[in-house]
Amino acid sequence: MTLLQVEQLTIAFGSSPAVTNLDLTVGAGESVALVGESGSGKSATLLAIAGLLPPTAQVTGRLGWEGQDLQTMAPSARRAYRGRDIAMVFQEPLTALNPLFRCGYQVTEGLMVRQKLTARAARASAIALFTEVQLTEPERVFESYPHQLSGGQRQRVTVAMALAGIPGCCWRMNPPRPWM
Repeated sequence: MTLLQVEQLTIAFGSSPAVTNLDLTVGAGESVALVGESGSGKSATLLAIAGLLPPTAQVTGRLGWEGQDLQTMAPSARRAYRGRDIAMVFQEPLTALNPLFRCGYQVTEGLMVRQKLTARAARASAIALFTEVQLTEPERVFESYPHQLSGGQRQRVTVAMALAGIPGCCWRMNPPRPWM
């Protein structure tokens, strides 16, 4: 089953092309890496798929997700895919995380919004996610600000944030205990 179908994707900012005629197909259960030099359009491609490019970007081609054309969807319908079906782990976690909020809050926010969890259930789920992404001392990480963590730990927090929109993702291996 094809999840993502990108056909003839072209992205330009003014008269400067960032991506030209990209074709990409990703099937269910498949992992794909975009590799290229700095400035080759990797981030622009992913931002286009997620619908996060600025309005000044000119995007042509087809962006299909499970047969739906993402570009013709209403903004509210496209937002529903973001975080639940389509998530992005940004390259630099220190700038992807808000320095004013603890890491645990940043993950629980997504869990409460996307999965409609209570604060208590979201906390347990976030700690389970931190365990799933192999963060040692997940409770300490939950209470930490991004600057208090190493680069690798921050990257794992952003992976946990990406997984937070997928219902049941962190409960596969680490079911939360009801007293948490």
